[in-house]
Amino acid sequence: MSTTDPLKGIVNTLSRLKPQILWLYYAEKPSSPLPRRWRGLVNYGRLDIVARLLLASLYPRGRLEEDSGSILFLDEGKGEGDCVLFTGECLPSSMRYEHDSAKLLLDSLQGQGCPVFKRVNLFALIRRLRSMYEIVLLSESGNPIDALEKEKSYLFIIGTRVDPPRNLAELSDRIVKVGCRSYLASTVAAYINAMLYSLKEQE
Repeated sequence: MSTTDPLKGIVNTLSRLKPQILWLYYAEKPSSPLPRRWRGLVNYGRLDIVARLLLASLYPRGRLEEDSGSILFLDEGKGEGDCVLFTGECLPSSMRYEHDSAKLLLDSLQGQGCPVFKRVNLFALIRRLRSMYEIVLLSESGNPIDALEKEKSYLFIIGTRVDPPRNLAELSDRIVKVGCRSYLASTVAAYINAMLYSLKEQE
């Protein structure tokens, strides 16, 4: 686990690596002990959803999107919690299967994979990232998502089993949804990646 100032550590890493697309997966931190095996993530706050999000957002074609990264925020209450930072420095170049992403997630939570930053304030983190990214909050109550711009850097905030705090809307540049129905988080990520690919094809 990282021993640096958490906000400084996260922001410095992102400033150095400069991922154009950043995802923030919001989840509540379970009170139960970590499972021993990756299959146990199903009963550990449904973090199996995060394993699927990792694949959908960062490995949509089986290979790591080098201009993307993600943060898992585990809320312990009142917007304070732990962050796992997933970037190309700790991620494999290819990954296709949920058991691989689930094992990576569990290893990281156990301090053996991607770095974990303790006692992070979610709202302070978003404020620090506003100078680097356009903040897009994904919510079923949002407006239909419109065009994205290929020159911009985006931070997409997405809930897993639970929605992100409502007052994150005050820090967001846009509050959007991808359709008129409720979709799996991994489906939402795949939809947005399809929009991003369409921008690259225009180059």
